[in-house]
Amino acid sequence: MTWDKVIEVDFRLKWRAPVFVRIGNGFRERVDGPDAALEALGHRWPECRSEVYCEAKLP
Repeated sequence: MTWDKVIEVDFRLKWRAPVFVRIGNGFRERVDGPDAALEALGHRWPECRSEVYCEAKLP
């Protein structure tokens, strides 16, 4: 992987179809785009050290 490239993304973008996730035993949450996904990963995801978690946060 190279970290020297910058990808410009409009994080307010909405996906055509939402993704629904359930974090832990909580309610199912609707994730409509990149900003909501980063919010869920950054503030509500229970585990943040795995390789899969790190890959999910990559641009």
